[in-house]
Parts: sequence; C-alpha cells; structure tokens
Amino acid sequence: MNLQKRIFRLNMLMLGISLLAMLAISVFVVNNIYLNRSSLLSTSQKTAMSQTNIEEFSGTDYVSLAEKLASGGAHLYVESDGFILFSNIQEDVEDVTAVAISETTHLTYIDEEIVISRQLETQGQLVSLYAVIEDTEDQQDAREFQTFLLQIVLMGGTGIVVILLLNLMVTKRILQAIMKPMDELHKGVERIRKGNYQENLDYSGDREFEELTEGFNQMQTSLLEAQEKNRLYEQNRTQMVADISHDLRTPLTSIKGYAKGILDGVANTEEKRQNYLTIIYQKSLVMEKLLEKLFVFSQLETDKLPFDTVEVDLWEFFEAYISEKKAELADEAIDFRLEVAEELPVEMDPVQFRRILDNLVDNARKYANTSPLLLTIRGARDGNQVVWTFADNGQGVSKDQLGKLFTEFYRVDQARQQVDGHGLGLSIVNNIVHRLGGTIVVENKAGLIFTIRLPKKG
Repeated sequence: MNLQKRIFRLNMLMLGISLLAMLAISVFVVNNIYLNRSSLLSTSQKTAMSQTNIEEFSGTDYVSLAEKLASGGAHLYVESDGFILFSNIQEDVEDVTAVAISETTHLTYIDEEIVISRQLETQGQLVSLYAVIEDTEDQQDAREFQTFLLQIVLMGGTGIVVILLLNLMVTKRILQAIMKPMDELHKGVERIRKGNYQENLDYSGDREFEELTEGFNQMQTSLLEAQEKNRLYEQNRTQMVADISHDLRTPLTSIKGYAKGILDGVANTEEKRQNYLTIIYQKSLVMEKLLEKLFVFSQLETDKLPFDTVEVDLWEFFEAYISEKKAELADEAIDFRLEVAEELPVEMDPVQFRRILDNLVDNARKYANTSPLLLTIRGARDGNQVVWTFADNGQGVSKDQLGKLFTEFYRVDQARQQVDGHGLGLSIVNNIVHRLGGTIVVENKAGLIFTIRLPKKG
C-alpha cells in the first residue's frame, strides 16, 4: 500500500476517534447537568409549593403537612398561645415567630431563609403555621458547577488518556512501517561500505520503499559493474604497459645491436653500414609510431588532445591520403578503392581525421588476414550528415567480438600469438569520431565495414 495513504488513513482514524470521544464526553456531561437540574427544584419553585401547601391546609394533621413541605425542602413550626404543637426545626425559632402573621399567607426573608406564615382557627383554637425554607440556590449553583468541573476533569482526563494511547499505537505502527525498510537500507549501506556488492535488499510493503529498495539494488549493481570495469581497466592497463615495454625493448635491442655493430667495425663496408642504418631508422619509426599512439590515447583520456575543426572537402582529403598510403605501403599487397562524391564538404580536424584513417588501415593490415588486401572507402550525403564507410575484404570477427572492438585494451588476439597489438587503435578511432560530433558503428559483411557519420558543412 502507498505509505502516504496509510499515514493519512491512520491520522484520520485517530482524529475521528478523538472527535467521537470528545463528543461522547460532551454529551455525557451535558446530559448529567440536565438530569441534575431537572431533579432539583429552584428556590422559587420550593416557595410556591410550600405556600400552596400552607394555604390549603386545614385541620390538625401537622405530620402530613410537614411531609408535604419536606418534599419542597421546607420545615414546619406550629404553635398556639406560646405552646409548640409541632416542630421539625432544630435551630432557634425566635426570629421565625417574630415575622408578621395573619389569616392570609405572608412571605418574609430572614438571614437567607424564607418564612411562610399563616394563622388559622382550628377547633376553636388560634394556630400559627410557619414554613421555613433555606435559600440555597447560590449554593446549589456552586455545587452544580463543581460537579460539572469534576465531570469535565474525569471524562476529559479519560479522553486524553485514550487519545494518547491511540496516538501511541498509531505512531508505533507508522514507525514500524518506516524503520523496517530504513534498517534494511542501513544494513545495505554497511555492506557496501565493507565492499560487499553481492547481496540485494529484499523488501515488500509500501510502494515508496519498494521503489527505494529497487533503486538501491540497481545502484549496487551499477557499483559492482563499475568496480569490475575498473578492475578490468587496471588489469588491461597493466598488461598494456607490459606489452608496450616488450614492444619497445625489441626494436631498442635491435637499434642497440646494429649501432654497436657500426661502432665496432662489424659493418666494414659502405653497403653494410647503409643496411645497418636503414634497419636502425625503421626500428626507430616503429618506436615512434608506438609512442605516438600511446601519447594520443593519454591525451584523449585526459581530454587534452587539441581539436581544430575546419571545412574540408572529403573527396580531396581521401584522394591525397590514398596516394600517400599507396606510396608508403608499396611493398605490401594492399590496394585502395575510393568511391566518394566530389565536392563533399565536412567539418573536421584534418590531423585527428588522419589518425582515424591510419588506425583503420593498421587494424585491417593486422587482422584482415587476407592477401591481396582491398580497402574500400565510400562516402555520400545523408541529410545534414556526411556518411562514409571503410571496408576490408578480410575474415572479419565473431559476433561476440564485434561489440568489443571499440573497448579500450581489447584485442581479438588476446594472447598476441599471431599479431602484436595493444587494443588502443579502434578505441582512439571511436573517441576521435565522437569528439568530432559524429558516430561510428562496425559490422561483418565479407570483412569489416566501419560506418562513420559526421556533420556536413552548411
């Protein structure tokens, strides 16, 4: 379930229960107040009831009268000629008997008491009736208010405790929902910190945390791949250094040997000296070419290789390059075929573009494994791009190897048993093409075909 929805629902549930509890408390308190007030008579009601009882009384059944008055909260005092006939008043009645009295009912207020007096004749005897009512309305209001406060405190306290317990339960549940995946993430971070990239997080529950753990697992996989890539890179780089050291040592040993032969007089004829010097020169070219390739690769890796793009006609550039290469490789069974439309302007750096062609030619010479070797260059416009291809008639490579040709340090002949190489040439080609704003792909089709797209001038 969505965590936001869960938290929202739990909060709304807690709020609803809290409001219901407050409503129940309010109803309970108000109902009690209503019941108490309805069960209690006000002072005016008591006075009216007592006055009616006094007015309606006749005879000598004072006990019955006292009971009726008692229902209204009144006490009875009866006397005749100074003799007490009936009394349920415990206190001094001197103030009570001092009030005015006659055959009509009188109401008199004395010291927070109401005295109802009446005089009547019974059996030839003049009797004085006094009903005494305490004016306790203020005290009653005070007691009602105190009762109200007590109920509020008790019920409110109970409601607060219930709400706090409910909030504690809801909070605990929310924290469990949050902390469980957070603990898993923390464990995952600790594993990565210790170098363990193999174990994935396993969590199912709230959608947000499922997405988070899935992203964490993907990040872990990416880190593992990057770590493996760096390991292979360092391994290949170390191997490259060893290979280059070997490849430099071989011509250097030859140069040293032939130079010593000249110095020691072994080359004692002009023909021998010229032959030795030619070999020394050729070996130095091999070393220079190797060091140049290593330098270019280093410059590309550090993004320090200078690029100076200008408008160049591709047909003219290829024509000049092929003429130069034919002369340079005259001793090898290599032929060039050019099929490029004239007036094909393109934005490029001539120096770096020549490096692309040099590396493609060297790669074909090393790995085409065919004779004679035919190198075909084709080019044409395609919208706002210039598309050109470089193809050989060699044996090509396997499908698995095809996707790795542009990888740094990758060699088809990893053991270097048939061909010397360092896996830099095609990596340099790929890097330069992208720096020129183009793209390059390779495919097998009666040999290797490299397809390069570059932005067209104008």
